[in-house]
Amino acid sequence: MSPAICVPGSASGLGTSPSATGWNLGAQRRDRKLWTTISERVEADVAVLQLTLVELEEILKQLMGIALPNPRIRGDEIATLISTLAQILPLSSGLLCSEFTRFVQKCCCKERVLFSSPQLRVVMEFFLNFIKVCPSWYTASSIRALGQVLHDNADRASHEFELLFAVLLKHLDPAGVDIEARYAATSCVSNICTQAGKTPEVYHYFSSLLRMVVENFRQQAQSLIKGQNERILVKACTCSMKCVFTIINSNFDRLGDRIAATLPTLLSSMRQVVGYGLVLKCDSDDVVFSYQEELHPNDSDSSVCGSDGGGSRQVGDGLLARLRVTVLYTLEAIAQHFPKAITSSMGLYLPEQTTPYMTLFNNAPSVLTLLIADPSEKAHHGVRMASLSCMSALLNIQDTLPAILEWMVQTSDTDRVIEVAYISIACGTWLLRRRSFVEELLLMASRPDDSSRTLLRLEAMSLLSKIAKNYSPALSVNWKRLAEFMLAAFQDMDPNVRLQAVKILENYIKGENGNTASAAIAPTASLVDKAEVVPPLPPLTPPSQVLYELLPAYQLRLVIEKMLVYINDNDKVASSVARTLGLVCRWISFPPFRSTLSTPKDRAWLDDLLGQAMVVLAGKINAGSPKVRWNACHAIAKVLLCPSLPLASVTWAPTVFQALLTAVAQQENFKVRISAATALRVSHTRSAFGSFFQLAVRATVDALETASDLKDVTEFRYKEQLETQLSFTLVHLIHISTEEDDPLILEALKAKPRGFLYDWLLHNLHRMVATIERESDTTATGSTSGGDLNEEGRAGGTGDAHDVNPIKKEELLSAVRSLLRILDRLNTDKAYANSCISLLYDTKIGLEHDVLYSNEDIPFEL
Repeated sequence: MSPAICVPGSASGLGTSPSATGWNLGAQRRDRKLWTTISERVEADVAVLQLTLVELEEILKQLMGIALPNPRIRGDEIATLISTLAQILPLSSGLLCSEFTRFVQKCCCKERVLFSSPQLRVVMEFFLNFIKVCPSWYTASSIRALGQVLHDNADRASHEFELLFAVLLKHLDPAGVDIEARYAATSCVSNICTQAGKTPEVYHYFSSLLRMVVENFRQQAQSLIKGQNERILVKACTCSMKCVFTIINSNFDRLGDRIAATLPTLLSSMRQVVGYGLVLKCDSDDVVFSYQEELHPNDSDSSVCGSDGGGSRQVGDGLLARLRVTVLYTLEAIAQHFPKAITSSMGLYLPEQTTPYMTLFNNAPSVLTLLIADPSEKAHHGVRMASLSCMSALLNIQDTLPAILEWMVQTSDTDRVIEVAYISIACGTWLLRRRSFVEELLLMASRPDDSSRTLLRLEAMSLLSKIAKNYSPALSVNWKRLAEFMLAAFQDMDPNVRLQAVKILENYIKGENGNTASAAIAPTASLVDKAEVVPPLPPLTPPSQVLYELLPAYQLRLVIEKMLVYINDNDKVASSVARTLGLVCRWISFPPFRSTLSTPKDRAWLDDLLGQAMVVLAGKINAGSPKVRWNACHAIAKVLLCPSLPLASVTWAPTVFQALLTAVAQQENFKVRISAATALRVSHTRSAFGSFFQLAVRATVDALETASDLKDVTEFRYKEQLETQLSFTLVHLIHISTEEDDPLILEALKAKPRGFLYDWLLHNLHRMVATIERESDTTATGSTSGGDLNEEGRAGGTGDAHDVNPIKKEELLSAVRSLLRILDRLNTDKAYANSCISLLYDTKIGLEHDVLYSNEDIPFEL
């Protein structure tokens, strides 16, 4: 076959023909020459204003027909021409001003056009004055063009805000009849609000703006519910929601009261459109979503915002999906900044029924719904992410809400009608599976990802982790399935699945039930009726206190064995496994749990597992990433906290103490040293340290001396915290010491330079007192309704490693008295001892004054 030959003028072959290329270059030169000529002619007319209306019309016609210069290269030329035209166009000619508006939209619709402050002032004055006097049919397009100009230039328009908002708020009035102008004004205001961080002056107008936008959104939502499916209405609804979202996110601290006052109306409207455009379709025994039949899924939003030619055109799935995404993001912001607004009306958000994919309220998606079955391909990922974020924000509200807790464990009932918040709800249909929300999540988390399921496995596990943190009783009801799921997930090939499974277990152990009295709503009689058909919820106690009742010995053994395997996984998994391993292993020595063990063989197996776990954790302290080491110290502290642990007699104690002492003395990472020092002060008795007591004192004193030796300058921010924790550890060791240990303590202190003890007392005594008082105030204000745990109950406490054994003023006072005794009886350097004794006596008097009012058993010594 002979090769094709490209002849001149032929359209075949690769590339563009020479004649076409020449024609394009000629057109570009012509447009460029015409642009330059028009610019020079217009600039020359600014001073004399001699161009007639016919000439100006011809200039605008030519500008609309030629290609614009590249805004990225010649943006200043475009801005100069626009500002120059704004100076010579007469406001009395509505037709010319309308053509100029079209030209501005052409310039600003695709690329950024940046104006200088004088140019922006001229353009804004022109549009604002024209909007005041123009006929109503020009208003919307003029406001839209002004909004496009301000989209990239609002940060330089702060001096004109007073006049700008005076004009825009007039067209934002909910009583106005021009819907298109109201939408254009909302879009313009939204562009200004997005620049609020750069223009703080706009905050002064947010109060009146919020009230109008919320009322507009209410009217728009009602129109949508009535079936008015105009594109402009959906766009206006979305734009109003964006404006509200910006105001809430940027001004929740300044306008908290006013925002809270508008939230009931806002939430009532948002509930109506949260799933607008979706309907239920039945597929075998599942329920899935599809579009409304009267809508065209291919009619997406491809036009410029507000520039549609036909207002009666059908709404596309792109517009509706964007509305759903915006509503969910706004709900997430409300849940984060104003959780009480959500909790006060939580009954209205309860779903009607449970499906494998979704829960519904009034046959439409509820706020508690995962909109994961949204069929819009253009916004599918955004809708799912926004839904998961909204659900996570609701589950992260610290107060456990009884309404949500009961909803999570409910199953569909084909014959029941209940009343929630004075609204009758028909529950269940024969099409729906009879599983609760938690059961559905556990089912999704247990199966590999499937193309037919839009909720990913890791997303379901992430929600389970949130539930375990604040709604752990819902998991306790399904403990058998949860345990089977976690044991299988620990062996999964995907490290992310193993990581999420460990996090679920950790959050479940550490989770606490909320205070019923602090919840914003109380269960109604109908909710109590619902609760009769499901297993009873566990009592309001931290799950860590009842875990031993749910976890049989064989399951505990399996969990620990799996963790001992995967603690050697990658650092991300290993750090979480190490932390959770300490939370689980501490139950082995907990008396109520040991009493459930039927045979000595079971006790021996678990004791052997505890020894293996502690040896492995001790090895991780000085191996692996800093996060693995820190979590290993944390886990060891959790185990050592159990008061019934026979630490003095276990065979693994030397290995653990040696690893902690090595970390305190040699670790370069200060956070690891802080955690190791904290673990050393967990034991309450001198006998627990055995022969390691002297080594512990020496290592702590050495670490205090070298705390300022930095190899990595980034560790300097932890220097003060390290010194404080080491000081607390030394105080704890001195507090539990006996008089036989006095020579050991003095020897360790005298091995340092002569001024070491004085400097340490001078810089750290008052710091420790201040830290104790600060932590005491924090504990008093943050206490929950569960009350204080007793000494044995602390082994099942939920505090962090740094909080499990806080130093009290009584212990500090005891250490101060011991130091006074040591210096007075054993030290021969009286001159140096007197300076230290004076500091100790000052601290002793202050501490005795504070302690006497709280503990009558401690005598006052002179």
